[in-house]
Amino acid sequence: MQNINTYLDLKNSVAAWLNRKDQATLDNIPNFINFAEKQFTRLVKLPYYEVTVNFQIDPQYPFIVLPQDFLSAKHIMVNNEPYNRTDVETFYRLQGTRQFSGTVITTDDVVGMDNFKAFTRIGEQIHFYPTPQAGDIVTMIYSQDIPEMQFVADQPYSL
Repeated sequence: MQNINTYLDLKNSVAAWLNRKDQATLDNIPNFINFAEKQFTRLVKLPYYEVTVNFQIDPQYPFIVLPQDFLSAKHIMVNNEPYNRTDVETFYRLQGTRQFSGTVITTDDVVGMDNFKAFTRIGEQIHFYPTPQAGDIVTMIYSQDIPEMQFVADQPYSL
């Protein structure tokens, strides 16, 4: 078995493993590699796919915009206080801003909710309850989408 140190090595190894000579198959090896990378990234959660970033809350926007390479959030803290993930419906109920099924639930209705901190994803944004103040620091650990290999000298991400 040959060592795989570059994208070219990987493409050659896949071609050898396929043991096919038709050009249509060989031309699709980069697509196969790309699809496999994306599948591995989504299914296998490895520490080197995780990134820690800090955001400062802007006075006009009390939420954060997700990074381009975002796949899923692992942990989110505001000023070193952990926040719990919640679904959008529950988030809106916590805020008391929307009614679902004819019921509005506020923190006054639930014992022990006065210290509850939550976040939810709405589109390409992460929103918080309670809403952070301008200047607050949001720390997020998330799984990133790995960059695609494009050039023959590119190294597979996991090497």
